[in-house]
Amino acid sequence: MKKTLTLLSMAILGSAFAQTVALPIGFESNPPAFTPFGNSTYAIMANPDASGINTTSTVLQTVHGNETWAGLFVDLTNKLDFTTDTVIRVMVWAPTTGSFRLKLEDKANSAVYWEADQAVTVDSAWTQLTWNLSGVGTLYDRVVLFPGWGVSNAGTFYVDNIQQGYGSAAPTTANIVFRVDMSLYTGSFTTPEVNGTFNGWCGNCAAMSDANGDNIWEKEITLPIGDTVEYKFSHDNWTGQEMNDPTAPCTNGNTTYTNRVLVITANDTLDAVCWGSCTACSGIGMDEELASVMTIAPNPANDNVNIALNAAAGRFAIMNLAGQVVASGSLVEGKNEVSTATLANGIYMVRVSSEAGEAVEKLAIRH
Repeated sequence: MKKTLTLLSMAILGSAFAQTVALPIGFESNPPAFTPFGNSTYAIMANPDASGINTTSTVLQTVHGNETWAGLFVDLTNKLDFTTDTVIRVMVWAPTTGSFRLKLEDKANSAVYWEADQAVTVDSAWTQLTWNLSGVGTLYDRVVLFPGWGVSNAGTFYVDNIQQGYGSAAPTTANIVFRVDMSLYTGSFTTPEVNGTFNGWCGNCAAMSDANGDNIWEKEITLPIGDTVEYKFSHDNWTGQEMNDPTAPCTNGNTTYTNRVLVITANDTLDAVCWGSCTACSGIGMDEELASVMTIAPNPANDNVNIALNAAAGRFAIMNLAGQVVASGSLVEGKNEVSTATLANGIYMVRVSSEAGEAVEKLAIRH
């Protein structure tokens, strides 16, 4: 009798400490055991591609077996209830595109099941597959995964974040870090700022900072995901503002109010761009390579200046020391004569862009 009670006590104790297996299933800590079949294998390992939609550190790896129906399953403690949350979502990293089958079973009676395939349209990157189970009810407590369905020896797959429903609500805002490189700006300034449709072109309400003194100024702004915003860089409460090229790829194409355009999709730190340019300042300047593409003469100039372009086509912009564009136009290969008759005496910057890159050179006007 004593022995019987002891065994009963051990059974009760073991049941009390048994792992409860339920969705969602991740693999960061204490993941449940899976059962592979069709000569598949599996292991819990470091995420081999922590990028895109899945940056978790640990995932499930499964090497597909030599059967077309190879896969693995996990048994849940309780039956799934699809009364409210009617979808199952699985993150998968597949070596090739193909099909992924999800099957739900009653673990006490495998003849009771539901199954459906989803196309894997992205290879060698994390993607999320979603199955709709509206009206399925509460019959199933086994989740069966068939990566590489219909193919034998389909390769190595990674699986993560098996969940019912859509989980946490998708973020509605994103933090955007705007960055401008002032190293080639020839005017005087104290503090650059970001002005745009998102702050009513307010002046200095979004002042930028340069914490490390590298002349790249930054400002983080929270914006709604899905918005398309227009903006430009200015300095010292509109004392100066950049004058952008309406034909440049980062602008809106408006020749009167030429602003930068950005679609907000997720948190992002934007590339540092030169003041008045869509590209970085690195490589801008009259180094030997770019000097062979563009030459300016005479310099100083009087009423005309010749821009010789050794490229199929390009564009030029002449800017005063405040960064304002005072003349601009297109260039063809060879010699291009540009009128400077209306420009006041002084120092200007000529920016030329072509397939070879961008170059900036000082130009003196003396009438």
